[in-house]
Amino acid sequence: TTDDPASILEMLADVRGADHRPGHRLWHPSVRHAVERITQLLPEPVALVEVANSVGLSPSRLSRLFNEQVGQSFPAYIRWRRLRLAIEALQQGASLTDAAHTAGFTDSAHANRVCHEMFGLSPSLASRHLVWG
Repeated sequence: TTDDPASILEMLADVRGADHRPGHRLWHPSVRHAVERITQLLPEPVALVEVANSVGLSPSRLSRLFNEQVGQSFPAYIRWRRLRLAIEALQQGASLTDAAHTAGFTDSAHANRVCHEMFGLSPSLASRHLVWG
């Protein structure tokens, strides 16, 4: 892991705008609606079955579409959205514990572990250098 802001931004470039990629307007309408529904549900638990039902697709179909069009699995997208909420809370001055709870993580250790697994860096480091598009 590096503390160089340019390296961090490069590493996060593909993930930070996953729901705002240039091709997102070409996504299946149900995928766009699913992304909106996920945003509404967070930080509460988000179940694939619930989201799929709300957009009129089977869970397996929505899961396949997420992989194909969003470029992430449904669970990975949920973790990414939670991390984004936590990082935004940190940027607004919240403590790591409060940011983790705001994003729906059980505690700061959980948020830290998921951030390291996904990005290879801590939420605090990401929050200092990440600018959302």
